[in-house]
Amino acid sequence: MTTKPITPADRLAAAHTSVLVEIIGRALPAPAAVFIGAGAVALVAAMLLVLVVVRPRVDGTPRGSYLHWAQCTPDEVLADLAEPTGQAGI
Repeated sequence: MTTKPITPADRLAAAHTSVLVEIIGRALPAPAAVFIGAGAVALVAAMLLVLVVVRPRVDGTPRGSYLHWAQCTPDEVLADLAEPTGQAGI
C-alpha cells in the first residue's frame, strides 16, 4: 500500500475544515453577523464588477480599447467612436 505525500493544499484543506468545525454550532454575536453579511455582499459585488469589466473583452475583439485602435486606420477609429456604447452592449 502506497501513501500519498501531504501537500500544502491538503494542509490548507485540513485547516479550513478545523475552522469550520469550531464555528458550526455556535451563535455569532450580532455585530459579527452583520460584518460577515456585509463582507459577503461586498464580495459578490466585486465579482460582478470584474465580470462586467472583463466579459466584453472575452470574445477576442476588444473594440473600444487602445490596443484595438492601434491596429485601425484613422477612419476606422472615428467610425468606432461614433457607435454608441454602454449598458446596452453588455
